[in-house]
Amino acid sequence: MQTNLFVFSLPPLIAAIGNLTLGGFVLWKNPTSKLHKSWALFSLCCAIWSFGFFMVYINRFDKQAALFWNHIYSVGMVMIPTAYLYYILVLTESKKKWLWLTWWSTFLIAALITPTIATDLFNKDLILQYWGYSPVRGIAGSVYDITYPVVVLIGTYILIVSLGESAGRKRLQVKYGILAASIGFSLGLTNFFPLYGINIYPLGHVGNLLANVVIAYSIMRYTFMDIDIIIKRGLVYSIMTGAVVGLYVSMIFVGQETIGLANQDGTYRILITLTAIVLIAIVFEPLRSVIQKFVDKRFFKTHYDYREAIKEFSRMVVTILDLDQLLQKTAETIRQTLQLDQVVVFLKNAETKAFEVAAFTGGDESIIANWSFKEESGLVQRLTAAKQSVILDRDQGVAQAVMSLTIDNKIRGFLVLGEKLSGDVYTPNDIDLLSTLADQLSIAVENARLYRAA
Repeated sequence: MQTNLFVFSLPPLIAAIGNLTLGGFVLWKNPTSKLHKSWALFSLCCAIWSFGFFMVYINRFDKQAALFWNHIYSVGMVMIPTAYLYYILVLTESKKKWLWLTWWSTFLIAALITPTIATDLFNKDLILQYWGYSPVRGIAGSVYDITYPVVVLIGTYILIVSLGESAGRKRLQVKYGILAASIGFSLGLTNFFPLYGINIYPLGHVGNLLANVVIAYSIMRYTFMDIDIIIKRGLVYSIMTGAVVGLYVSMIFVGQETIGLANQDGTYRILITLTAIVLIAIVFEPLRSVIQKFVDKRFFKTHYDYREAIKEFSRMVVTILDLDQLLQKTAETIRQTLQLDQVVVFLKNAETKAFEVAAFTGGDESIIANWSFKEESGLVQRLTAAKQSVILDRDQGVAQAVMSLTIDNKIRGFLVLGEKLSGDVYTPNDIDLLSTLADQLSIAVENARLYRAA
């Protein structure tokens, strides 16, 4: 019986801890973001709901305690549809009045239902099932049971409509939102079955946690990318710590086995310890470098590829003096590294003062060959005004990012970068890579120009 009690109560406890942790972490990373705050509120409601269920399950021998925690979790549960719909409207940046009126309606329903939670109008009674107590719905509880799936369907409808109207980072977040809704709703329905006579263990907490993990990932993945840096450093130094401890323990063991250290006085132990410290100090940095390379290559392949691309590009720009070859090689390197559909290089024509195609890879040659920008064009003006060498753009419906080539604060050329073949958006790591390449390429292009002129 105790084993079953632990097994059945564990999923809602894990869901409560997970939701509270994810919501707190997302809010901590950007406490001023409306999106982050709306999702943190939703996570808090889910955490209250799941923790209350956990307390109900572990109080299967105390009906009064179970009833108390049933009231607690019902407060969080009633607010979940309202908090969820609010998050969806913030995510999609909806301006439609009828959708916000719908949200206000769900808020009003929740406000009217909440006072009934402690009465028979919400739950008439608790019935002991094989996993723990399960409520018997009253009128107000049945109203909530109808409201929940309706709100989820409305939220999914908003996401699907927004999917066709959004692009880039926002589109990917919406896709994850649809995936999360599918997971959460499909498993969440199992929580309603016992209320109406179908006695199967409710999996809504599992589905809710999985859905919230998906949403948290989408927010973190496409809002703040430094999370992988934290993970990488932690992974590297965890392996380092294990390696150092393993080396020290091995030396102690070898010393004991080979020279009978266990039967000697403390002098030999001190000697072995000092030897281990010296050896660890000598091998620490080379070992860290090897482990860093291993972690980058196995777990952070994109970062590893980027670093290798910068090294290769640095070698290339100092060895190629032919301008045409340099630009073509640059376009191919960037396209291959970032896995883009096309890269087009523009240089300023000294006679026409227009920026014309100097090299390209991918795309339709008949269209790209005649593509040009005048100095007064919007894209060139944006590049001139920008404080960074890479901007995100969709000029003429083609570019996803533009990388400028600047010498003495003057735009000498730029690279138009197409979409990623994976459909992903440009990340801060991509921008860092391109900014580094832009600085190197600007100098290399100027050197190649001088070489050609000479």
